Amino acid sequence: MKRLVAILLSLITLGLLCACGGSSTVPTPSPTPTKDPDVEAYEKELADKIYSSLPFPARVSVKKSDDRTSVSISPMTSNVTYFGDRVYDTIAVCDEIFGEEIYSFSLMDLDLKTGNSLLFGYDSGKEGIGTFSDDRSGTLKRYECKTFDDLAEFFPALRIHIAEEEVAEDSQEDIALYRYVMDRLDAEPNRPEEEIFAEIAPEYGMTADELKQFIFEMMEKIY
Repeated sequence: MKRLVAILLSLITLGLLCACGGSSTVPTPSPTPTKDPDVEAYEKELADKIYSSLPFPARVSVKKSDDRTSVSISPMTSNVTYFGDRVYDTIAVCDEIFGEEIYSFSLMDLDLKTGNSLLFGYDSGKEGIGTFSDDRSGTLKRYECKTFDDLAEFFPALRIHIAEEEVAEDSQEDIALYRYVMDRLDAEPNRPEEEIFAEIAPEYGMTADELKQFIFEMMEKIY
């Protein structure tokens, strides 16, 4: 009896499988769209050109559409202090490469240790220099920047960077010294400034007071 029941169950199961198999069809996968080889070559060539023109190492990708070319740039090292400099340099490089062509780019600085990120979006077809996004506080904040002065409110080092582009060659050493001193002050916020000035000054043949006065004069020129 048990053997008969087992045989009947096997036949029922087989019938169900056959019925399901007969009524179902294997879906035919849709063909993967292929990109125009000319467009693909253009994107790669442009990405390589931007990469080689930027003054900082970065991953660059380019996507060409009907109405514009979009560029994504991710610096290989995070540097919050000089993020404004990188925005400025990227706009200068892309303006030179694209000319009158409409383009947009996104520049992201991602800190792998903290997960915090800075993002700047630029569109050459719109007014202003772009949108700055910052999530370092834990809440995403966006700011519209009409000018580089607006961006420099968040990244004061940008003012120095712009000044470097404008000053005469014989002032480059002064700019370099100013940047060095400010970097040292930023790196040791808990250390008295007088100690840092006293430590640096002899390297440049100055007293601490002379170096401090030099920094104040440079700040007046830049700001």
